[in-house]
Amino acid sequence: MDLVDFAELLLNAPLFVLELQSGGCNFMGWFEGPVDEFVRGLLVDLRDIVWGLKRERVELKAALADAVVKMEQQKEEISALKVENEALKAANKASMQKSLMKTDLLIGLAVPAAAAVVFMRLG
Repeated sequence: MDLVDFAELLLNAPLFVLELQSGGCNFMGWFEGPVDEFVRGLLVDLRDIVWGLKRERVELKAALADAVVKMEQQKEEISALKVENEALKAANKASMQKSLMKTDLLIGLAVPAAAAVVFMRLG
């Protein structure tokens, strides 16, 4: 029996002690009588708050489960983006090396050609 059931029992049952088995084990049930309206209001408010907190707990658990799923998806996206970033870095490095090789080739061809032009004019 939880607190809510106990509160409802207090609100609705008359006050007396009932011997359930005569001449036996003296097992007894306890029941409360009518309660003051103020106490009744407090118990009803308490019950409503407990029910509200139970609902809120369920909602928070669901929100937490959703957040965990979303976090796992984002981890997978981050991993994929890291792999893609590494591939782009490698491609960029290869492209820069090709560009440097072309520049070196052009400089290698331009210097002797310029030297030939200078010698032709001088000579």
